[in-house]
Amino acid sequence: MARWCMAFALALPAAGCGTAFNLVSDPPSPYGGVALDASLFGWAALDTSKAPPEYGLAALCLLDAPLTLAGDTASLPLVAALTLRRDLRNQQPEEVVGGAARPLGPESPAE
Repeated sequence: MARWCMAFALALPAAGCGTAFNLVSDPPSPYGGVALDASLFGWAALDTSKAPPEYGLAALCLLDAPLTLAGDTASLPLVAALTLRRDLRNQQPEEVVGGAARPLGPESPAE
């Protein structure tokens, strides 16, 4: 397990900056690195509220996008597992009474 974690940590920089930022975000989202690259590119190159546009940052986003796409695809099973775990942890248990589900709470203990 330790070897796998070390290999993953060493391969992460080659996967793209967007993937790295996505994996450390809480919670990571599927293809969140690609979405981050796209939003940064839009802000850097297309936002007219600032002068001059940040063409250097826009070029870096374009160069990073294919690596981030590959990294996001490779990390998709991990992101899906983390998302599922978070959703299951946040899900409120329900009790079925008379065909209708209602949330369990302090006032209705499970039997």
